[in-house]
Amino acid sequence: MPYCYECGSEVAERHRFCPECGVELDGGGGGQPGGRSRPPDGRGQQRPESRPGRPTNNRWGDDGPGRQAGRRTGRGVPGSASEQASGGRGPGEGPQTAGGRGSQQPARAGQQAQSEKGLLGFSIGYPSRGGAGTVLLGGVVLFFFWLVIPLFLAAGYFVRLAAAAAGDRPEPPGFGEWAGMLRDGVVLAVAGLPIWLTYAVLVTLAEQTNLGLYLGVSLLGWYLLPAVFLSFAVERSWRSIYDLGTFTALLPTRGYVVGFLLYTLVINGIGLFVVLILLILTGITFVGLILWPVIFFYWFAIDAALWGRVYRQVMGPATVPDPPTQGPSPGRQQPQPRRPQQY
Repeated sequence: MPYCYECGSEVAERHRFCPECGVELDGGGGGQPGGRSRPPDGRGQQRPESRPGRPTNNRWGDDGPGRQAGRRTGRGVPGSASEQASGGRGPGEGPQTAGGRGSQQPARAGQQAQSEKGLLGFSIGYPSRGGAGTVLLGGVVLFFFWLVIPLFLAAGYFVRLAAAAAGDRPEPPGFGEWAGMLRDGVVLAVAGLPIWLTYAVLVTLAEQTNLGLYLGVSLLGWYLLPAVFLSFAVERSWRSIYDLGTFTALLPTRGYVVGFLLYTLVINGIGLFVVLILLILTGITFVGLILWPVIFFYWFAIDAALWGRVYRQVMGPATVPDPPTQGPSPGRQQPQPRRPQQY
């Protein structure tokens, strides 16, 4: 067992400082300063007598680990005046506050903490921030999917939800502007039709060739199509569906890859598990049949919120138009402000 060259106490090889006197042990062996020594007689050395200007009643001594580190880094040392003045922090870091770092911390600390909440938690919770009524109304819309028009309405709503998430809106949109949602859904479906058809043809041809090519083409399209949706959701123009500049800025980034993995493995994995539960409930009772459209609406809403947040983290906050305000009902005269009476 090595011994401290200063006080003779036993120290382990992993110790950087002596646990008894606090002297640094990094420099090497042989009893030299900064090292460890092994007394030939097997007993610990006695601590030297007090040196001029060095008190011996301090457990750490003048050269203990805290003071040596303080001299190297400029931080205060334990129990020193600089530490007491800075609240236990080094000079330049400001006093310790209840919220964490001092007032001289970068302003981006709050933004980093906000982004560290995670894509998954944001995506799952964001669609319901507007209340359960929006989710239930979306389920009613999807319940009539066989009429086709409700499908365009739902697609338009998901476009606007992704744009709201990309624009840092605190709440998702409502179903107030039905004509605008229908227009967005139709434009996305019609303008993107060449892309959807091309992808379907490539997947079909690859399936007839071999399994490896089929999986590769399917995965490639699965990776590219969310960027098409995002580009249209933010720009709200059919030309943005074919904007290669947005694609090249989004696709190679780490944030997009993380979003794709969450989208593919986690969110869709949870969705498939919920679908399995619904299948069991549908076979037992009619409750599962009622829940189908609501669950699917919320599932797609989670996907839209996820990709909107990915755009926010990669490209910055998107500029989206303000939601329309509810105007007076047609045919009803808007009340005029009352004038004060004059006496």
